Amino acid sequence: MITGGEWYFNGANQPFADAKTSPEKICAVFEKAYRSIGHDMISPTTFEQFVEPDLGDLINKTKAAGKYTMMHICGNTTPILPKIKAMAPHAFSLEAKVDLEVAKEVLGGQVCVAGNVSPTEAFLNGSPDEVIAVARNCLEIWGDDPGYILTVGCDFPREVPLDNIKALMLLKGYDSLNL
Repeated sequence: MITGGEWYFNGANQPFADAKTSPEKICAVFEKAYRSIGHDMISPTTFEQFVEPDLGDLINKTKAAGKYTMMHICGNTTPILPKIKAMAPHAFSLEAKVDLEVAKEVLGGQVCVAGNVSPTEAFLNGSPDEVIAVARNCLEIWGDDPGYILTVGCDFPREVPLDNIKALMLLKGYDSLNL
């Protein structure tokens, strides 16, 4: 079974070949990597080495073309928030794993922050009142400062109760929803 390092010696195309012929090898590598990094998606070192240069370039080119940039990275991105700030997208979507106070401290006034109602806790399994309580907590943490978009911290399951979606939307200022 290939565990990851062997790909280096078998050539750069080996993972793509394995993905087609032996997807279980790819899954095993991703599972091992996922467990080894503490259930977050990317380390600061990996981000800096493999993502930041190209993503930063893409953000700069997009902004130079007069377009807005918004990015999302799954997981607890707290350790890379300073790198996000340096890349300066217009907005950064973060998960509930990120302490909103820390995100405000690092990004506030420089990068608009979107989040961080968990899509799988109260939003999926709670009542509308619980959703509103979580969302109000986010608003209280951010305060009256500009640069914050109240939303879920990632995509949410389609099983989320419609009443919970309506509760979040109503809190956001929509007076009526004909859903």
